[in-house]
Amino acid sequence: MDVRPARTPAELAAAWVGVDTGNEAALATYAAAGAQDEGEFTMRGWPLAP
Repeated sequence: MDVRPARTPAELAAAWVGVDTGNEAALATYAAAGAQDEGEFTMRGWPLAP
């Protein structure tokens, strides 16, 4: 069993933002603010109303 030490709320705090991988200006801005690349992902969506 992998047991890890408990983390404080401050250690768990994070924020995420979706950015088009081709948007170099946004990527540079977020990188300058300390954001790290967490890898590529896909997003799915669907309408909430019929």
